[in-house]
Amino acid sequence: MATASSFAAWRTCITCRFSRRSRRRRPLFKASRLYVRNPCGFGACRHTTTRLNTLATRLIVNADDYGLTEGVSEGIRRAHLDGILTTTTAMMNMPSVMADLKLGRELCPNLGFGVHLVLTQGKPVRPPEKVPTLVRRDGRFYSVLQIIEAVEGMNPVELRDEWRAQIERFLETGIPIDHIDSHHHVVMRNEHTLRVALDLASEYGVAIRNPFIRPELESVASALLAQYGVLTTDRIELTFYDSGATRQRLLECIDNLQPDIVTELMCHPGYADAELIRISAYHRPRETELALLTDPEIKARIRERGIELVRFRDLASVNRAASESPAG
Repeated sequence: MATASSFAAWRTCITCRFSRRSRRRRPLFKASRLYVRNPCGFGACRHTTTRLNTLATRLIVNADDYGLTEGVSEGIRRAHLDGILTTTTAMMNMPSVMADLKLGRELCPNLGFGVHLVLTQGKPVRPPEKVPTLVRRDGRFYSVLQIIEAVEGMNPVELRDEWRAQIERFLETGIPIDHIDSHHHVVMRNEHTLRVALDLASEYGVAIRNPFIRPELESVASALLAQYGVLTTDRIELTFYDSGATRQRLLECIDNLQPDIVTELMCHPGYADAELIRISAYHRPRETELALLTDPEIKARIRERGIELVRFRDLASVNRAASESPAG
C-alpha cells in the first residue's frame, strides 16, 4: 500500500503561500507552516518564519479499532499508559464501544479519541432499512472484499447519514473528538466516500487521516482537501503492520522522521481475546504491536531524538498560533 511520503517535501510559505512545486496545493497540514523558511524558491518570496529556532519533530501514534472488542480496547489503553500511543479512533457500531469509551475517558484523560468510520464490519448505527444501499440482506455491512463492488451502488445521502450517526453517537460520550479516519481505509475507496468524509470533517471541525494513500485518487484528494479546508498530516506511515510490526521497522520509522514533517504512525495494538479471534483474522499480531509500542528501547529512542508525541487536536492549536505569528 502506498504512503503519502511523496508529499512530505512540499511546503507553503507562512505569508505568501507560494508553492515549491508547480501544482499549488494547500498545505497538507496547516501546522507545517510553522517550520518553513523561504520554501517556495521564487525570487518574489522573501518571507521567513519567526519560529525557525523552535523546530520540532512531531509524531502522532494512532491505534485503529478502539471498541472492536474489550481486549482490543484494553490493549490500546495499555499502549497509551505504558507506551508511545497518543490517539485512537473508535468503531461506534460495536457492542462494547460505549463502555470502552467510558473506561478510556476515566483511565486515559490525555489520550485523543476520534471516530473510526465503519462501512465494512458489523451493523450500521442507523436502522438497516434507513440505509438499504449500505447493507446486505441480513442488515449487516458488506465485508472488506464485497465493498469493492458494492460501494459503487451506495447512496451518498445514506452514507452521510450513517457516518454522521456514528459521529453523533461518539459525541454522546462527552469526549472531545480528536479526528476522523476509517476502518479498512474505506474513506479512500473512491471520490464519493472521500467527499462525504471530508464534508463531515469540515462540519464538525476536525482533522482527517492523510487521504493520499491511493495514487489514483491523488489529484481528487488534493482538490477536495482544498475545497473543504480540512487539516491532515504531511505523512502517514502504514508499514508497521502484520509482518512489518517489528522492532527494527519501528525504529526505522522513528529514525526517518524529519523536523519539518508531521507524521501519523498507524497501528493496531490489542489483546487477542476470544471475540477478536472469532471476528478478525488480525489478532495475534496485535499483541506483538502492543509489546513494541511499550518497549523501553522504543521509548528511549523517542526521547533521544527529541520527538514530540502529539494528537491531531494539538496540531490544530499549533496552526492557529502559527497563523497569528508575524513574519518578516
